Amino acid sequence: MGARSSKITSQNNRSDGHLLEYFRSTFVRGGGGTNFVASQGLTATGGVISDYEVSGTYYRAHIFTSTETFDVTAVATGSVPNAIEYVVVAGGGGGATGDGYGGGGAGGYRSSVIGENSGGGNSAESTLTASVGPYTVTIGAGGPHGGPPGASGTAGSPTVFGPITSTGGGAGERFTTGGAGGSGGGAGDYPRNGRSGPANNYPGPLAQGYPGSFGASDQTNYTAGGAGGGAGAAGQSVPTGPNPFPHPTIAGGNGIRTAIAGPSYPIGTPGPATPGGTGGAPSTAVTGGWLAGGGGGVRNSPVARGAGGAGGGGGPPNGGNGTANTGGGGSGLPSTSGNGGSGIVVVRYQIAPSQL
Repeated sequence: MGARSSKITSQNNRSDGHLLEYFRSTFVRGGGGTNFVASQGLTATGGVISDYEVSGTYYRAHIFTSTETFDVTAVATGSVPNAIEYVVVAGGGGGATGDGYGGGGAGGYRSSVIGENSGGGNSAESTLTASVGPYTVTIGAGGPHGGPPGASGTAGSPTVFGPITSTGGGAGERFTTGGAGGSGGGAGDYPRNGRSGPANNYPGPLAQGYPGSFGASDQTNYTAGGAGGGAGAAGQSVPTGPNPFPHPTIAGGNGIRTAIAGPSYPIGTPGPATPGGTGGAPSTAVTGGWLAGGGGGVRNSPVARGAGGAGGGGGPPNGGNGTANTGGGGSGLPSTSGNGGSGIVVVRYQIAPSQL
């Protein structure tokens, strides 16, 4: 179904055009006769709302692309779970500016969506038990690019949903170690082969993404900057070998595809047709729902930047900047590198019993 803003819509009005009024007026049999138990999902406002059904279960999603409040005015009753699922993505890191410099890492990715993954290879986190009151939603900004040639990028800013905080993506760097963050930034080649940018708490259950990759130089004519890590895969590694070393473009790590906003995936960006990171993107472009892809690294001679990871990472075919509201990292580039993409918060909850 379509999306709408909760700021201008009464959730208890039949003009919603959704089934919610019907759900809330439906009773589940409690013991025969006139003995019924009312059953309804929690009531909340904030963000852009999308109602949808999956295999007989009815959900409401709230999509936040700017700082706001998710306000719960009533909790669920009866047989409807009083649980909130979430995806919280921080701002991506900015890319470094210069030959052989690194791409920014994706913003940290935390998810409690049942059946999906959180960042860094982790299983989904526990859902939140809803309580009446406001939940602060702060959307992290993407980190700026490196500015003039020779400058590193800046890390992305954290995104907050109530008690959940995702860490900003690591900066793409001109030096030997990529910036740390939710996903790590790519390293530069200077002065010698660089080291990958670390993802905070990776590997482990508190990780929110994957590391970036190292930069490399054959100390003669060729340099290659590392790529930013994504929520679903590390930045593509720079090949090592004889001088001059093999010299491809370096792709950002893939993000994660989520269905939290509904089967039509009204969030995120398509995955690129080119492989993205060690996880490998689909061979052809796919539809949306991808978030938190890493930014591509940049090589010299000839100058080219690597593909952005699926999920809004900067680089071909999506351009240098990380895509807004995906948490994608910005790409490296000699003249003007890419900014990181801003983050996003999506929450959902069940609004009717699975079986009516």
